Amino acid sequence: TTFSIIGIGFSTFCMNLIGVNHQNQLISNEDTMSYACNSPEISKECQTLKSKIGLAGAKNLYKRTGTPIHSCYALPQLRHHYKKLSTLAQQTSATKVHKWQTIGSICLSRWIAKDDITSDESSSLCLPFSLSEASWTGLLNYRTCEWDEEAVKLLPKECIDALPPISSEMEIFYKINSAYGVRWPEMQNHCRFFLGMGDGACANVGSKCSTSKRIAVTIGTSAAARICLPCPILNCPQSSLDKECVSSFPDIPLGLFCYRISKYHILLGGALTDGGSVIEWARSLLNLLDDDAFNECMSNITAKYATHLSLDKTRCDDTDAGKLTCVPFLSGERSTGFRTSASGCISGFNRNTTPSLFLGSCLEGVTTRIGVIIDLILCVAVCCNNGEKDCTIITSGTALQHNKVWRQMIADCTGKNVMMDESATESTSRGVVRFVAFILNEGTNGNLRSDLAGFDDKEEQLYAIDICRSDSAMNGYWKEKILAQEELITAISPVWQ
Repeated sequence: TTFSIIGIGFSTFCMNLIGVNHQNQLISNEDTMSYACNSPEISKECQTLKSKIGLAGAKNLYKRTGTPIHSCYALPQLRHHYKKLSTLAQQTSATKVHKWQTIGSICLSRWIAKDDITSDESSSLCLPFSLSEASWTGLLNYRTCEWDEEAVKLLPKECIDALPPISSEMEIFYKINSAYGVRWPEMQNHCRFFLGMGDGACANVGSKCSTSKRIAVTIGTSAAARICLPCPILNCPQSSLDKECVSSFPDIPLGLFCYRISKYHILLGGALTDGGSVIEWARSLLNLLDDDAFNECMSNITAKYATHLSLDKTRCDDTDAGKLTCVPFLSGERSTGFRTSASGCISGFNRNTTPSLFLGSCLEGVTTRIGVIIDLILCVAVCCNNGEKDCTIITSGTALQHNKVWRQMIADCTGKNVMMDESATESTSRGVVRFVAFILNEGTNGNLRSDLAGFDDKEEQLYAIDICRSDSAMNGYWKEKILAQEELITAISPVWQ
């Protein structure tokens, strides 16, 4: 089949920052920032920041940027980076960061023709950040779509000068340069290139969750629950900061993040550093590396979950998995407490604890954290849904695709039906395609549009390959599990330094 490539889009790992010099060349691994950072040095910088601006300052920063002070965001990482540089010998132009870029913008700057860049950065081929790339750094005022003035003041001038401009449009570049045009001749004619979109936003859209009626839950190595909401969010009580911006926004429930996807959309949600990785850790710990042994253990968990509460779904006996409580923070905590020094804990095991009970408690531990996140999401989503909390959960991610009992746990814990769509695989890539296709298909008079207005007007049709319906009789059981987990977190958190 003959086809032509008419658009190239990026799902970019968020957050990522890569320093380049005046020649747009990469400098070193030291000049790279990542959302996956969880080093003790950055955790210490987070504490320094909190002490510097105080509790009120930290809360106001959270309200404006949609992100807390946490090691996974750019502010503490950049501050630590420049402090470290100040102790080194004087830098040359080749080793000094001229501009911070993303993986997507670096690739684009290599591929596109120089005369297609019209910004002030054309001399060095450094590109602007898209709104989602900028928002994921934690430095964007998600209400005004600009670098947050107060957050930026916390950075040294050298760093401020290195921040790129922000493009509020779906910026398009039209030409591939001659060197790469020879390599990829199919991209030479009528192929457009787009700035990167955050991987979380792409995963939501690719899961057919682009409206306020659907919540995307993704569990791979990590885990996340997110909802796409329109801007402005009407029917919400105005916050104390609304007078600073043109649109009406609610305050973000503490424990969630809020990223700007476009001028017309935000992404509200929460994430766990460890999701499927908790199960892989337990599998290794319990020596269930053999597939047959692991599958047998999962079968025991499934059977137990289906039958062990059939008489009284709110209580468990002393030897049951219900007596085990898991806090699944193997790599620190993101949502909902954002404590980088947090560590995991399993409480309540005894001589009667079996591998299936232990592994089952890990599944429940991640489930309850997802349940808490979704409950917070619904507090805002209700404003967009005429006061109703009637949302459907759409799942994706390898850990959920092959684990029906986990999907059923999420349904019972949240009180929402959980659906797996036939498009559940490769949801992130599918989301990029939808974003790019919308821009390419919705232009008028031969001109491409440059924004995502109306993107969420129509919900994509779902084609369910599995639906787990929530069992209201399980509400009491899961409320008890959430309460037990919260009490355990409160009890052990003082030891987190």
